[in-house]
Amino acid sequence: MPATDYNRNGRIDGEKEQAVPPGTVYRRHFPEIEEAFHGRFALEQHPTTDEWGRSIQGKKDVILPAIIRLGHNIGVKVLTEGVETETEAAYLQGKRCDEAQGYYFSPPLPYDEFVRFLKEQHVRRRAQELT
Repeated sequence: MPATDYNRNGRIDGEKEQAVPPGTVYRRHFPEIEEAFHGRFALEQHPTTDEWGRSIQGKKDVILPAIIRLGHNIGVKVLTEGVETETEAAYLQGKRCDEAQGYYFSPPLPYDEFVRFLKEQHVRRRAQELT
């Protein structure tokens, strides 16, 4: 699959701006994943924030580690969205989730503020590495 050039808004150049529901990116940009899972899972219909998320309470200690292992077993990094507390971040780190995003780290930012935020984080990490 050829590399894809994304513009500064995270869209492929030429794409129209639109709201993208969870699970859409993998279907649009990685059709082989859609083909592999077609009819087996409807991940895009189960964002972890609504009824499905509430229905897995108590099962998350089985489901989330399994999803993380699955990702690692097929050679991809695992990103969790919607992290809102330090407890959630620590839990995911303990389960070896590669990356996380959510309000715990930062609210959504305009592009210029996001770039500034990343630079500040990079400087902080470098300073910690040097001490």
